[in-house]
Amino acid sequence: MRFQSYPQLDVALIKNNAVVGAKIAVELNKEMAQAISVYPTAKIITVGGTNVDIVAKSHQLFEPRTSNIGANKVIVGGVGRNITECLYRLGQTQTLFISVLGNDFNKELCIRNFSENNMRTDGLIVEEGRTCTYVAMLNEKGEMMSAVADTALIDKLSPVHVFVV
Repeated sequence: MRFQSYPQLDVALIKNNAVVGAKIAVELNKEMAQAISVYPTAKIITVGGTNVDIVAKSHQLFEPRTSNIGANKVIVGGVGRNITECLYRLGQTQTLFISVLGNDFNKELCIRNFSENNMRTDGLIVEEGRTCTYVAMLNEKGEMMSAVADTALIDKLSPVHVFVV
């Protein structure tokens, strides 16, 4: 079977596709402009993780599979957050950090830490789940014996969050 070509129909189809594509582009541009206006100007944008790090160090010889007497330290960290803090300390205060926090008590700890360091919080996205947490167990010499990283929430940070900026 052979199809017959209708040049005038081909041209009409191309013109119609161009009109529809242009309408879609205009609407997408409007949505992006509204989303972009949510964030004040930033000269630098960093994207990455925010963690609550818990470091536990044994005071005595570390014994596996039992409780060890020691001390715990809680630190707000994460590679992206740490880089952003360094930028702020270097005077780059128009830095926007985009990260995801869980809807839990660690979120408040992280936000307070950002405020204490005079860092912007408008790029922090709150999602249902646990804020990323890292727990390290150190022996009496400060050597890591074990660690657990609960970082599943970072998977909810998507290109859409960055594209909006």
